[in-house]
Amino acid sequence: MMVTCMNDPGTGPTPDPLFNPAYSQFCYEIPFMPGQTQYMDTPVVPTSAFAGAGYNNVDCAYPTLTPAIKEVTAMELDLGVSAAGHALRITALGDQLVNNNAYSGPAATTAPYNQKTVLRHYGFGSGAG
Repeated sequence: MMVTCMNDPGTGPTPDPLFNPAYSQFCYEIPFMPGQTQYMDTPVVPTSAFAGAGYNNVDCAYPTLTPAIKEVTAMELDLGVSAAGHALRITALGDQLVNNNAYSGPAATTAPYNQKTVLRHYGFGSGAG
């Protein structure tokens, strides 16, 4: 048996550069038998709004420089986060890669049209937070 996956993001140091999260993923188990032929439909279909309209998907991520919280932790050990008068550490979400709505497909050669993702910053500003 061989497993073949359509629109698979891949893993490790070389993920698939053509993976598109706006489309479904599907895997086949292909049996190898002498003289066998098999027709397999590839049901990779749009799973998000406007996915079928080309490469330019709707940009639903927050704009860059929007403050976002990643984690809240108590500074003292064994204390609940809601303890009155105790310090909390609030960590910002920081830099995130989001889908680029200007992406024009794998044949594009100039930025920003050839970039599938763009970097956005979701921090608390230039201070210590």
